[in-house]
This record gives sequence, C-alpha cells and structure tokens, in this order.
Amino acid sequence: VSHFVRPDVRCEADDMDIRNYVHIKKVPGGQKSETSLFHGVILTKNVAHKKMRTKITNPLILLLRGTIEFQRVENKFSSLEPQILQEREFMRHCVMKMVAYKPNVVVVEKSVSRLAQEFLLEEGITLLYNVKLSVMERLARFTQAHIVSSIDGLVSKPNMGFCHDFRVQTYTLPNSK
Repeated sequence: VSHFVRPDVRCEADDMDIRNYVHIKKVPGGQKSETSLFHGVILTKNVAHKKMRTKITNPLILLLRGTIEFQRVENKFSSLEPQILQEREFMRHCVMKMVAYKPNVVVVEKSVSRLAQEFLLEEGITLLYNVKLSVMERLARFTQAHIVSSIDGLVSKPNMGFCHDFRVQTYTLPNSK
C-alpha cells in the first residue's frame, strides 16, 4: 500500500501518516486469497434506482452537500394541485441546473426527493444519496472535485470530479444476503 499512497506533504491539508488515506473494507466470508487492493474510493451505497447505470467509464462526478427537496410551508392551507405542480416545476428546474454541467454521477449528502430521482433517471444520470460528509470529502480529494454547498451554489461551473472507472459491485454474504 505504501507504494501507491503518496500524500503531498507540502500541502497543509495533507498528513504524512498514510493511514489517513487507506480505508479497509471487510466483507464477511471468503478466503484470504480473495483479498484485493483497489485504487480509489470504496463506499457501501447502491444507486438510487435499479435502472441507473452501475458501470461508467471516465465519469464526471458532481458532489452536492445538503438535500434536493421542495420546501413546503408549514401551517398554511393551500390547494393540493397547484402545490404539486409547483413542486414538479421546482424539481425540474433543480435537475436541469445540474444537467447543464453534464455530470454522469451525482453524489448527495442527504435525501433526494422521488421526483428529482426520476428526473435524474430520465437524463441518464446515476445518483447516490445519503452519503456521509466524511465519505464525500474522501471522494472530493480522490477525484479533485469541490463539494458544492447547494443547488443554488451552481451559479458558475463547479469543479467536478473525474475518475477512470465507476462501478457498483455486489457481494453475496455467507447468510445469502
């Protein structure tokens, strides 16, 4: 591992201790001979929808902090139909803001409304949500991306991440899960 991890000690944010850049994922069962070394970031998440792509070569990755949801006004009576149309239009606008930068993968720290998930699916964008901030920071470091604070922060072109290979790999555990 020490041959592959090279922290930039001239950078104030980097630490000389490589243990901060190595993450060990354990999958129960299997043999010692099945141990693998992956160059990249591994996280325990699945794509938001089973029809979203699970293998992408050279993807552009957008990291988004917060949520993608419509904020309703509490304790106010209103007609349901205009509110549903308003929510649909708001979600469409949010997704189109992201689509303008042509990401292949969008990673969101918190929740994403079902409507936004459907719009992203229609646009062919893979979505991961409810990703811990610490994992997003690892992704940002590895892919050289900036974490965008909110969709409103997409005024200018965000610094999106890049990697050579994105894939979802499923493992069967000894209890058949």
